[in-house]
Amino acid sequence: VLGENKLFPEDFTRTLEKMAGFRNRLVHVYSNVDDKIVHEFLRTRLGDLELFKKRVLEFLR
Repeated sequence: VLGENKLFPEDFTRTLEKMAGFRNRLVHVYSNVDDKIVHEFLRTRLGDLELFKKRVLEFLR
């Protein structure tokens, strides 16, 4: 929906979709999640969350 309404560029929309999938894996099958994968995500992808926050705040203004 966010991508369809041009709130985010298409490539970032795909990133958000992957983040949602990652979140679903954490929530629903937590016992099968590799701690190394979680650590790598947190170490390398937190900037995506900052960009998401920035875009939403820009939209709300």
